[in-house]
Amino acid sequence: MTFTEEKKEYLQALQKPDSSKQGHIDKEILPLVDTINKLEDYYTTSSCAGRIILIEFKEPLRKDNTHWHYTSHQQAKLSDIQKALQKPSQFDVWLKVEGAILHVCAKDLDSAQILLNTARACGFKRSGIMSVNKRIMLELTATEMMDCLVKREGKIIIPDDYLKIFVEEANKKLSNNTQKVARLHEKINKLH
Repeated sequence: MTFTEEKKEYLQALQKPDSSKQGHIDKEILPLVDTINKLEDYYTTSSCAGRIILIEFKEPLRKDNTHWHYTSHQQAKLSDIQKALQKPSQFDVWLKVEGAILHVCAKDLDSAQILLNTARACGFKRSGIMSVNKRIMLELTATEMMDCLVKREGKIIIPDDYLKIFVEEANKKLSNNTQKVARLHEKINKLH
């Protein structure tokens, strides 16, 4: 199957609900995803706009073995985090900030290098080519990350004043992340 055929088949599958918890692409990153998918030499396979989450990890640590108490792709309110912390929990609960991430297939290594250089110049410093076997896959990752253990055995273990500072810093990181996504979108628009 050619790259063009594979891209067409993959993008047609995107018309169905995706496998994420919300069942669709984050609206905050959708314009960037659409722009990448319109370029001849690329298509996206997954994405996240960046988020602030409150998540409970059970053992063993696997994606399917977690419980999400709170998630937002936009600025968090301290009161919302405090409310979510009141939910019952049995295992460790972490408050995390995760930067934007995109998985993109490229037609060839030259195309992959162009996109990789563009992403890194926009602040997606932890980006790279993940695979060159069946297809050339890039992972574009922003660096806005932060995490803190906030509950253990059902008990909140951090004071309110620290939680307030953490949420303020989380919102700053998410704002920086949003700016990087916008910069990348602007630069990729020029790749046409």
